[in-house]
Amino acid sequence: MRILTLLCLLGVFALAAPPEGEPTTPAADGWTVEKPASDPQGEAFALKIALEPGMAHKLDATIVQELKTNMGPNSMAMGLTLWVRVLRKSEKGEADVEMPLKFNKLSVNGMDMLAMVAGMLNNPKLFARMDARGEVVPGTLKAEGMGQLAAQMEGQIASLFSYLPPNPVKVGEAWEIPVEALAKSMGTIKGGKLEGKAYQTLVAIEEKNGARCARIKSIVAFTLSGDNLEMPGAGGAAKGTIHAKGEGVTFHGLDGYTRATEMTMQMKMELNTMGMDLTIEGPAKITIVGGPEPFFTIAEKEGCGDKKEGCGGKEGCGCGDDE
Repeated sequence: MRILTLLCLLGVFALAAPPEGEPTTPAADGWTVEKPASDPQGEAFALKIALEPGMAHKLDATIVQELKTNMGPNSMAMGLTLWVRVLRKSEKGEADVEMPLKFNKLSVNGMDMLAMVAGMLNNPKLFARMDARGEVVPGTLKAEGMGQLAAQMEGQIASLFSYLPPNPVKVGEAWEIPVEALAKSMGTIKGGKLEGKAYQTLVAIEEKNGARCARIKSIVAFTLSGDNLEMPGAGGAAKGTIHAKGEGVTFHGLDGYTRATEMTMQMKMELNTMGMDLTIEGPAKITIVGGPEPFFTIAEKEGCGDKKEGCGGKEGCGCGDDE
């Protein structure tokens, strides 16, 4: 179970935000990216996440890894469906959401692990409060029916949606984003010093899966190093260096719903954990297909028309129930 947790659910190719105050600079030894040329043209588009009460996102995610380690090859394929249902919104504009999830596929080195994981779950859901950018407000993420997988999945969902620029952008425009904004959306490894760069470009406005979308290209390269890298579920801290470099494309609907995302990463890790030297190298690919899904309209639910505080989260109100 340790290898499953470390290599699959955590996503060893990723990490969380660096310690506060750490500088962000280009990584060494070729693990770098250059800022793309920027040539803004035409209308500026303000991109957003749809987070109004009654709205629901459906996201089908697939993760595939083909890694080489000093203990032999390690492959993993995981399929997961997750719904983000907006229950209510606070005066500050933050949204309370419930997130049911379902594993559709899980195999490690060709061995089917789906039944084992399914046996650990009981109608699994995550609950959180999200800000207007789709980021989970720290301290609000809770798991239900997930047993031993709760901590790992909470880390994975902390940055569920693709990073969006805070200001309107034009086609052809490129901009730098905090490297942790891309890094933390791919997994959870805490501690150490993060060095790297990340950029995005609005390539075009075009149709995707029946919606008018912003096609955004993202590139990132980073190095994480330290003597006390924390990997939940790994059984202890690790010492060493993690390199990663990748690029991806997101089709983000102008209606606030992600339609498709694809991210490919190449990583190289040299770690010592629990007295054992571990080297890991190879590619990982994340694919997401998404869009809106009917949920409910609060005004149509008995007892929910006044949008009372707690409606949607309290038993008996019915705001969070399936139709």
